[in-house]
Amino acid sequence: MNSLSIGVIKKIQMSKLFYDLAADNFKVQANPEKISAGVLLLQDAVELFLLGICEHLGVPVTRDVDLNKMFEEIGKKQKEKVPMQAQIMEINRHRVNIKHYGALANVEECKDFPQTVRNFFVDLSGRYLGQAYD
Repeated sequence: MNSLSIGVIKKIQMSKLFYDLAADNFKVQANPEKISAGVLLLQDAVELFLLGICEHLGVPVTRDVDLNKMFEEIGKKQKEKVPMQAQIMEINRHRVNIKHYGALANVEECKDFPQTVRNFFVDLSGRYLGQAYD
């Protein structure tokens, strides 16, 4: 098993906290406001998780790094496309609509996002951190 630094552990722990908060917002599927908040929290969880991976892999991250850049830099470092990138970018598209345009989430389109993010975390934890997610 690879040893994780305190900085990486803290980022992963914080991403898990944000994930749990997001998942709570998805429990009532008939509430687009809660689902919208959940989408924002899921995206924050993903970004924190990717920051932890970048730190662990030694991928440089600038202050203004965005999701696409993290995927690109991790992919370069690992010489592969980061798995589930398209699905995560779809969540980000919804986040942009909610946060920047004030549009409520489409509940039907977003209902599987928590499981998608969880699958992403499980896959990348084993692949890049050498650790089980749980």
